[in-house]
Amino acid sequence: MNGKILYKRIYEDLVNKIKIGEYKDGDYLPAQEELSRQYDVSLVTIKKAVEYSEKAGILVRQKGKRAQISAKSISVCNCKILMLNIVARSRASLKKQTEQKPKLKLTIENSWYSQIINALVSSLPAGVDYLEASYYRDQVLDDYENTIIPKYDRILLFGNKNQKMIDFLRDKGKKIAVFGNFSLKNCAIVTNNDRDISRMAVNYLISLGHKRIAFIGSDSAVSGDFSERYYGYREALTKANLANDGSMIRWCKRAIADEGYNNMADILYASFYSRPTAVFCANDHIAYGALVAIRDNGYECPRDISIIGVDNSLEICKKTEPTLSSIDKNFRLAGVKLAEILTRSQWKDDKSLIKCDLVIRESAQEPKNR
Repeated sequence: MNGKILYKRIYEDLVNKIKIGEYKDGDYLPAQEELSRQYDVSLVTIKKAVEYSEKAGILVRQKGKRAQISAKSISVCNCKILMLNIVARSRASLKKQTEQKPKLKLTIENSWYSQIINALVSSLPAGVDYLEASYYRDQVLDDYENTIIPKYDRILLFGNKNQKMIDFLRDKGKKIAVFGNFSLKNCAIVTNNDRDISRMAVNYLISLGHKRIAFIGSDSAVSGDFSERYYGYREALTKANLANDGSMIRWCKRAIADEGYNNMADILYASFYSRPTAVFCANDHIAYGALVAIRDNGYECPRDISIIGVDNSLEICKKTEPTLSSIDKNFRLAGVKLAEILTRSQWKDDKSLIKCDLVIRESAQEPKNR
Protein backbone atom coordinates (compact mmCIF):
# COMPACT_ATOMS: atom_id res chain seq x y z
CA MET A 1 0.00 0.00 0.00
CA ASN A 2 2.95 2.33 -0.51
CA GLY A 3 2.44 5.62 -2.36
CA LYS A 4 -0.85 6.69 -0.77
CA ILE A 5 -2.14 7.36 2.72
CA LEU A 6 -2.87 3.90 4.10
CA TYR A 7 -6.35 4.55 5.46
CA LYS A 8 -7.45 6.02 2.12
CA ARG A 9 -6.13 2.96 0.29
CA ILE A 10 -8.15 0.76 2.63
CA TYR A 11 -11.22 2.89 1.92
CA GLU A 12 -10.70 2.49 -1.84
CA ASP A 13 -10.32 -1.26 -1.40
CA LEU A 14 -13.64 -1.39 0.47
CA VAL A 15 -15.30 0.57 -2.36
CA ASN A 16 -13.95 -1.90 -4.92
CA LYS A 17 -15.16 -4.87 -2.85
CA ILE A 18 -18.64 -3.34 -2.78
CA LYS A 19 -18.53 -2.94 -6.56
CA ILE A 20 -17.56 -6.55 -7.24
CA GLY A 21 -20.14 -7.83 -4.76
CA GLU A 22 -17.79 -9.09 -2.06
CA TYR A 23 -19.59 -6.78 0.36
CA LYS A 24 -23.33 -6.22 -0.06
CA ASP A 25 -25.67 -3.67 1.41
CA GLY A 26 -26.32 -4.56 5.06
CA ASP A 27 -23.23 -6.75 5.50
CA TYR A 28 -21.17 -6.25 8.64
CA LEU A 29 -17.52 -5.35 8.29
CA PRO A 30 -15.08 -7.74 10.00
CA ALA A 31 -13.89 -6.72 13.46
CA GLN A 32 -11.21 -4.04 13.43
CA GLU A 33 -8.64 -6.47 14.83
CA GLU A 34 -9.31 -8.82 11.91
CA LEU A 35 -9.05 -5.95 9.42
CA SER A 36 -5.76 -4.94 11.01
CA ARG A 37 -4.39 -8.42 10.28
CA GLN A 38 -5.85 -8.52 6.77
CA TYR A 39 -4.31 -5.24 5.70
CA ASP A 40 -1.19 -5.58 7.87
CA VAL A 41 -1.65 -2.13 9.41
CA SER A 42 -2.16 -0.76 12.91
CA LEU A 43 -5.52 -0.47 14.64
CA VAL A 44 -5.13 3.31 14.51
CA THR A 45 -5.00 3.14 10.70
CA ILE A 46 -8.05 0.86 10.59
CA LYS A 47 -10.00 3.26 12.82
CA LYS A 48 -9.11 6.14 10.49
CA ALA A 49 -10.20 4.07 7.48
CA VAL A 50 -13.54 3.26 9.12
CA GLU A 51 -14.12 6.92 10.06
CA TYR A 52 -13.22 8.03 6.54
CA SER A 53 -15.53 5.40 5.02
CA GLU A 54 -18.35 6.46 7.35
CA LYS A 55 -17.91 10.09 6.27
CA ALA A 56 -18.03 8.96 2.63
CA GLY A 57 -21.32 7.19 3.29
CA ILE A 58 -20.36 3.58 2.61
CA LEU A 59 -20.39 2.57 6.30
CA VAL A 60 -22.72 3.18 9.23
CA ARG A 61 -21.91 2.47 12.86
CA GLN A 62 -24.13 1.87 15.85
CA LYS A 63 -22.85 1.88 19.41
CA GLY A 64 -21.68 -1.57 20.45
CA LYS A 65 -21.89 -3.04 16.95
CA ARG A 66 -19.50 -3.55 14.08
CA ALA A 67 -19.55 -1.15 11.13
CA GLN A 68 -22.18 -2.03 8.56
CA ILE A 69 -22.11 -1.57 4.79
CA SER A 70 -24.64 1.10 3.79
CA ALA A 71 -23.80 1.51 0.10
CA LYS A 72 -25.61 -0.71 -2.36
CA SER A 73 -23.56 -2.69 -4.86
CA ILE A 74 -22.94 -0.51 -7.88
CA SER A 75 -24.66 -1.78 -10.97
CA VAL A 76 -22.30 -0.87 -13.81
CA CYS A 77 -23.67 -0.07 -17.24
CA ASN A 78 -21.85 -0.74 -20.48
CA CYS A 79 -20.87 2.89 -20.99
CA LYS A 80 -18.02 4.93 -22.44
CA ILE A 81 -16.87 7.85 -20.29
CA LEU A 82 -15.16 11.02 -21.48
CA MET A 83 -13.55 13.42 -19.00
CA LEU A 84 -13.89 16.61 -21.03
CA ASN A 85 -12.11 19.83 -20.10
CA ILE A 86 -13.33 23.00 -21.85
CA VAL A 87 -10.16 25.09 -21.64
CA ALA A 88 -11.62 28.44 -22.84
CA ARG A 89 -14.20 29.98 -25.11
CA SER A 90 -11.66 30.04 -27.97
CA ARG A 91 -7.96 29.92 -28.69
CA ALA A 92 -7.91 33.73 -28.84
CA SER A 93 -9.52 34.06 -25.39
CA LEU A 94 -7.00 31.64 -23.87
CA LYS A 95 -4.09 33.53 -25.43
CA LYS A 96 -5.42 36.78 -23.97
CA GLN A 97 -5.60 35.18 -20.50
CA THR A 98 -1.98 34.00 -20.65
CA GLU A 99 -0.33 37.08 -22.17
CA GLN A 100 0.98 38.27 -18.80
CA LYS A 101 3.56 36.01 -17.23
CA PRO A 102 2.82 35.27 -13.55
CA LYS A 103 5.34 36.62 -11.06
CA LEU A 104 4.34 34.32 -8.21
CA LYS A 105 4.84 30.97 -9.90
CA LEU A 106 3.27 27.94 -8.25
CA THR A 107 3.87 24.38 -9.42
CA ILE A 108 0.98 22.25 -8.19
CA GLU A 109 1.33 18.61 -9.19
CA ASN A 110 -1.54 17.24 -7.12
CA SER A 111 -4.19 19.81 -8.01
CA TRP A 112 -7.87 19.48 -7.15
CA TYR A 113 -8.47 18.24 -10.70
CA SER A 114 -5.75 15.59 -10.37
CA GLN A 115 -7.14 14.41 -7.03
CA ILE A 116 -10.63 14.02 -8.48
CA ILE A 117 -9.50 12.27 -11.67
CA ASN A 118 -7.06 9.93 -9.91
CA ALA A 119 -9.71 8.87 -7.40
CA LEU A 120 -12.29 8.49 -10.16
CA VAL A 121 -10.08 6.34 -12.39
CA SER A 122 -8.97 4.12 -9.50
CA SER A 123 -12.63 3.60 -8.56
CA LEU A 124 -13.87 2.63 -12.02
CA PRO A 125 -14.65 -1.08 -12.44
CA ALA A 126 -12.28 -3.04 -14.64
CA GLY A 127 -13.13 -2.86 -18.32
CA VAL A 128 -14.86 0.53 -18.33
CA ASP A 129 -13.87 2.53 -21.41
CA TYR A 130 -12.73 6.04 -20.45
CA LEU A 131 -10.63 8.85 -21.90
CA GLU A 132 -9.59 12.44 -21.16
CA ALA A 133 -9.79 15.27 -23.70
CA SER A 134 -9.58 19.06 -23.90
CA TYR A 135 -11.28 21.37 -26.39
CA TYR A 136 -12.14 25.02 -26.75
CA ARG A 137 -15.83 25.75 -26.32
CA ASP A 138 -16.23 26.92 -29.92
CA GLN A 139 -14.63 23.68 -31.16
CA VAL A 140 -17.33 21.67 -29.41
CA LEU A 141 -20.23 23.87 -30.52
CA ASP A 142 -19.09 24.56 -34.09
CA ASP A 143 -17.07 21.48 -35.04
CA TYR A 144 -18.61 18.73 -32.90
CA GLU A 145 -18.40 15.93 -35.49
CA ASN A 146 -14.64 16.39 -35.84
CA THR A 147 -14.03 15.83 -32.13
CA ILE A 148 -13.90 12.50 -30.29
CA ILE A 149 -16.97 13.43 -28.22
CA PRO A 150 -19.49 11.56 -30.45
CA LYS A 151 -17.81 8.25 -29.50
CA TYR A 152 -18.65 8.65 -25.79
CA ASP A 153 -22.05 8.55 -24.13
CA ARG A 154 -21.28 9.86 -20.63
CA ILE A 155 -19.38 13.11 -20.15
CA LEU A 156 -17.71 14.47 -17.01
CA LEU A 157 -17.47 18.16 -17.83
CA PHE A 158 -14.80 20.48 -16.42
CA GLY A 159 -13.59 23.99 -17.15
CA ASN A 160 -15.35 26.68 -19.17
CA LYS A 161 -18.76 25.05 -19.08
CA ASN A 162 -22.17 26.70 -19.10
CA GLN A 163 -25.83 25.75 -19.58
CA LYS A 164 -25.59 26.23 -23.35
CA MET A 165 -22.79 23.66 -23.53
CA ILE A 166 -24.72 21.17 -21.37
CA ASP A 167 -27.91 21.58 -23.40
CA PHE A 168 -25.94 21.15 -26.62
CA LEU A 169 -24.41 17.88 -25.44
CA ARG A 170 -27.73 16.62 -24.06
CA ASP A 171 -29.33 17.26 -27.46
CA LYS A 172 -26.63 14.96 -28.84
CA GLY A 173 -27.81 12.22 -26.46
CA LYS A 174 -25.03 12.59 -23.87
CA LYS A 175 -25.42 12.13 -20.10
CA ILE A 176 -23.56 14.92 -18.28
CA ALA A 177 -21.94 15.07 -14.83
CA VAL A 178 -20.17 18.12 -13.35
CA PHE A 179 -18.27 18.95 -10.18
CA GLY A 180 -18.94 22.30 -8.54
CA ASN A 181 -21.56 24.53 -6.95
CA PHE A 182 -23.54 25.50 -10.02
CA SER A 183 -27.18 26.26 -10.80
CA LEU A 184 -27.08 24.03 -13.85
CA LYS A 185 -29.87 21.85 -15.22
CA ASN A 186 -29.97 18.57 -17.17
CA CYS A 187 -26.88 17.15 -15.47
CA ALA A 188 -25.79 15.25 -12.38
CA ILE A 189 -23.88 17.47 -9.95
CA VAL A 190 -21.35 16.51 -7.29
CA THR A 191 -20.64 19.48 -5.08
CA ASN A 192 -19.70 20.88 -1.71
CA ASN A 193 -21.86 23.40 0.11
CA ASP A 194 -19.57 26.36 -0.56
CA ARG A 195 -21.82 28.76 1.32
CA ASP A 196 -21.70 26.63 4.46
CA ILE A 197 -17.95 26.10 4.35
CA SER A 198 -17.37 29.84 4.00
CA ARG A 199 -19.60 30.53 6.99
CA MET A 200 -17.62 27.90 8.90
CA ALA A 201 -14.28 29.58 8.11
CA VAL A 202 -15.46 33.13 8.83
CA ASN A 203 -17.25 32.07 12.03
CA TYR A 204 -13.98 30.54 13.20
CA LEU A 205 -12.18 33.85 12.61
CA ILE A 206 -14.97 35.68 14.45
CA SER A 207 -14.66 33.25 17.37
CA LEU A 208 -10.98 34.20 17.65
CA GLY A 209 -11.98 37.84 18.07
CA HIS A 210 -11.58 39.19 14.53
CA LYS A 211 -14.01 41.97 13.63
CA ARG A 212 -12.57 43.35 10.40
CA ILE A 213 -12.43 40.42 7.98
CA ALA A 214 -11.70 40.96 4.29
CA PHE A 215 -12.73 38.75 1.37
CA ILE A 216 -10.88 38.08 -1.90
CA GLY A 217 -12.80 36.07 -4.49
CA SER A 218 -12.72 35.49 -8.23
CA ASP A 219 -15.13 36.42 -11.01
CA SER A 220 -13.63 33.84 -13.39
CA ALA A 221 -15.66 31.44 -15.53
CA VAL A 222 -16.20 29.11 -12.58
CA SER A 223 -17.71 31.85 -10.44
CA GLY A 224 -20.54 29.62 -9.19
CA ASP A 225 -18.29 28.30 -6.41
CA PHE A 226 -16.74 31.66 -5.63
CA SER A 227 -20.00 33.60 -5.48
CA GLU A 228 -21.36 31.05 -3.00
CA ARG A 229 -18.24 31.52 -0.88
CA TYR A 230 -18.87 35.27 -0.88
CA TYR A 231 -22.48 34.76 0.26
CA GLY A 232 -21.30 32.54 3.12
CA TYR A 233 -18.75 35.19 4.12
CA ARG A 234 -21.36 37.94 4.07
CA GLU A 235 -23.96 35.90 5.95
CA ALA A 236 -21.48 35.11 8.74
CA LEU A 237 -20.61 38.79 9.16
CA THR A 238 -24.28 39.82 9.10
CA LYS A 239 -25.27 37.26 11.72
CA ALA A 240 -22.43 38.45 13.96
CA ASN A 241 -23.54 42.07 13.38
CA LEU A 242 -20.14 42.95 11.90
CA ALA A 243 -20.18 45.62 9.19
CA ASN A 244 -17.45 45.95 6.57
CA ASP A 245 -17.22 48.61 3.91
CA GLY A 246 -16.45 47.96 0.24
CA SER A 247 -12.73 48.39 0.78
CA MET A 248 -12.73 44.96 2.44
CA ILE A 249 -13.97 43.05 -0.63
CA ARG A 250 -12.05 42.34 -3.86
CA TRP A 251 -12.72 40.22 -6.95
CA CYS A 252 -9.85 38.71 -8.94
CA LYS A 253 -10.11 38.34 -12.71
CA ARG A 254 -8.50 34.91 -12.35
CA ALA A 255 -8.10 32.72 -9.27
CA ILE A 256 -4.29 32.87 -9.25
CA ALA A 257 -1.62 33.97 -6.78
CA ASP A 258 -0.72 37.17 -8.66
CA GLU A 259 -4.32 38.37 -8.43
CA GLY A 260 -4.40 37.53 -4.73
CA TYR A 261 -1.20 39.53 -4.24
CA ASN A 262 -2.47 42.61 -6.11
CA ASN A 263 -5.86 42.64 -4.40
CA MET A 264 -4.43 42.11 -0.91
CA ALA A 265 -1.96 44.95 -1.50
CA ASP A 266 -4.85 47.14 -2.67
CA ILE A 267 -6.89 46.32 0.43
CA LEU A 268 -3.96 47.30 2.65
CA TYR A 269 -3.55 50.58 0.75
CA ALA A 270 -7.27 51.44 0.76
CA SER A 271 -7.75 50.60 4.44
CA PHE A 272 -4.49 52.00 5.81
CA TYR A 273 -6.07 53.44 8.97
CA SER A 274 -8.42 50.54 9.57
CA ARG A 275 -6.80 47.51 7.96
CA PRO A 276 -8.37 44.06 8.30
CA THR A 277 -7.11 41.71 10.98
CA ALA A 278 -8.10 38.66 8.90
CA VAL A 279 -8.87 37.73 5.30
CA PHE A 280 -10.86 34.85 3.85
CA CYS A 281 -9.64 33.91 0.36
CA ALA A 282 -11.73 31.93 -2.13
CA ASN A 283 -8.91 29.47 -2.86
CA ASP A 284 -5.38 28.64 -1.73
CA HIS A 285 -3.70 30.24 -4.76
CA ILE A 286 -5.30 33.58 -3.92
CA ALA A 287 -4.43 33.06 -0.25
CA TYR A 288 -0.78 32.41 -1.13
CA GLY A 289 -0.59 35.67 -3.09
CA ALA A 290 -2.26 37.53 -0.23
CA LEU A 291 0.22 36.05 2.23
CA VAL A 292 3.17 37.34 0.18
CA ALA A 293 1.53 40.77 -0.18
CA ILE A 294 1.09 41.03 3.59
CA ARG A 295 4.77 40.32 4.10
CA ASP A 296 5.92 42.67 1.32
CA ASN A 297 3.87 45.51 2.84
CA GLY A 298 5.59 45.22 6.21
CA TYR A 299 3.02 43.14 8.08
CA GLU A 300 3.16 39.63 9.50
CA CYS A 301 0.74 36.75 9.33
CA PRO A 302 -0.84 35.83 11.69
CA ARG A 303 0.42 38.48 14.13
CA ASP A 304 -1.13 41.33 12.12
CA ILE A 305 -3.44 39.56 9.68
CA SER A 306 -4.78 35.98 9.74
CA ILE A 307 -5.63 34.09 6.53
CA ILE A 308 -7.83 31.12 5.64
CA GLY A 309 -8.03 29.69 2.11
CA VAL A 310 -10.05 26.98 0.36
CA ASP A 311 -9.01 23.62 -1.19
CA ASN A 312 -6.39 22.49 1.35
CA SER A 313 -3.76 22.17 -1.39
CA LEU A 314 -0.95 20.63 0.64
CA GLU A 315 1.66 21.77 -1.88
CA ILE A 316 0.71 25.30 -0.86
CA CYS A 317 -0.60 25.01 2.68
CA LYS A 318 2.32 23.11 4.23
CA LYS A 319 5.05 25.04 2.42
CA THR A 320 4.01 28.59 3.27
CA GLU A 321 5.45 30.46 6.25
CA PRO A 322 3.32 30.37 8.31
CA THR A 323 1.52 27.23 7.19
CA LEU A 324 -1.84 28.07 5.63
CA SER A 325 -5.21 27.29 7.22
CA SER A 326 -7.70 26.07 4.65
CA ILE A 327 -10.91 24.17 3.93
CA ASP A 328 -10.46 20.56 2.79
CA LYS A 329 -13.09 19.87 0.12
CA ASN A 330 -12.34 16.12 0.08
CA PHE A 331 -11.72 15.93 -3.66
CA ARG A 332 -10.88 12.23 -3.51
CA LEU A 333 -14.34 11.47 -2.13
CA ALA A 334 -15.80 13.57 -4.94
CA GLY A 335 -13.88 11.48 -7.47
CA VAL A 336 -15.20 8.24 -5.98
CA LYS A 337 -18.76 9.60 -6.08
CA LEU A 338 -18.38 10.72 -9.69
CA ALA A 339 -17.18 7.24 -10.64
CA GLU A 340 -20.30 5.78 -9.05
CA ILE A 341 -22.57 8.25 -10.88
CA LEU A 342 -20.93 7.78 -14.27
CA THR A 343 -21.20 3.98 -14.12
CA ARG A 344 -24.65 3.47 -12.65
CA SER A 345 -27.16 1.70 -14.84
CA GLN A 346 -30.04 4.12 -14.18
CA TRP A 347 -29.03 7.70 -14.97
CA LYS A 348 -30.33 10.49 -12.74
CA ASP A 349 -29.79 14.24 -12.98
CA ASP A 350 -29.37 14.57 -9.23
CA LYS A 351 -27.12 16.42 -6.79
CA SER A 352 -24.68 14.75 -4.37
CA LEU A 353 -23.09 16.65 -1.48
CA ILE A 354 -19.50 16.03 -0.31
CA LYS A 355 -18.68 17.08 3.26
CA CYS A 356 -15.85 19.57 3.91
CA ASP A 357 -13.48 20.01 6.86
CA LEU A 358 -11.84 23.13 8.27
CA VAL A 359 -8.09 22.54 8.73
CA ILE A 360 -6.51 25.06 11.09
CA ARG A 361 -2.77 25.72 10.81
CA GLU A 362 -0.48 28.57 11.83
CA SER A 363 -1.99 31.32 9.63
CA ALA A 364 -5.17 31.75 11.73
CA GLN A 365 -4.78 33.05 15.30
CA GLU A 366 -6.31 35.57 17.66
CA PRO A 367 -5.79 39.21 16.59
CA LYS A 368 -2.89 41.00 18.24
CA ASN A 369 -5.04 43.82 19.58
CA ARG A 370 -8.51 42.47 20.42
